Amino acid sequence: MSKRTIDKKMSASDKDGLIPDLSWPPGTHPIHQAHLWTPEPLYEWQREGLVAAARPHSRAIISAPNESGKTGVMIPVFGFSCMARFPGCSVYSTSKSDRQVKLQLFAKHLVPMATKLKRFGWTVNKSDLIITAPNGSTWMCYVCSDADNVEGFHGKWIFDGENGKPVYKPLIYTIDEAKGVRDDIEQGVRRIDPDFELVVSTPGKAQGFFFDAFEDIAF
Repeated sequence: MSKRTIDKKMSASDKDGLIPDLSWPPGTHPIHQAHLWTPEPLYEWQREGLVAAARPHSRAIISAPNESGKTGVMIPVFGFSCMARFPGCSVYSTSKSDRQVKLQLFAKHLVPMATKLKRFGWTVNKSDLIITAPNGSTWMCYVCSDADNVEGFHGKWIFDGENGKPVYKPLIYTIDEAKGVRDDIEQGVRRIDPDFELVVSTPGKAQGFFFDAFEDIAF
């Protein structure tokens, strides 16, 4: 019998007592999946960053130089690992720059990786910047210019009609070149409370949330 999942939102009372499974069984952690998504060996700082980002309810913020593998390794490995581990999850990626999102992250790095998986049922929607896995996981890249555009993205419980059990579909959010992203947009991301969050950038001006994260300032 084929698996059938009923896309039914559960009420607050339905969810009482349920705890989302955000664990990483053996072999599924991003540092163990990395070889599936990139031929590049991970540097130690990348391994540490992925471990930090993979902690449930993480708020991992990483500063590194240009051409160090933030956009080309860290974000792709983390996002694709989440898609593979959590069927039906939603991954969102944003940045200040349209060029950074469309030409660098999506076209240069994500599309080639996803294209190799087409024979396994992965699809790439280049016009809408969306990648979809056969297990229902999706990754959407976009430029967030308004904090209100962050609202509405959430992890969700779905009722599995075959097993008769609720299944949690986590929300993953990444911010690329975060030094240029406005504080109110980052605050909007935190308001939706993603299950995992990875923020990366080169160093920028001595102001804003990205700078504050590396100073002795409440964040």
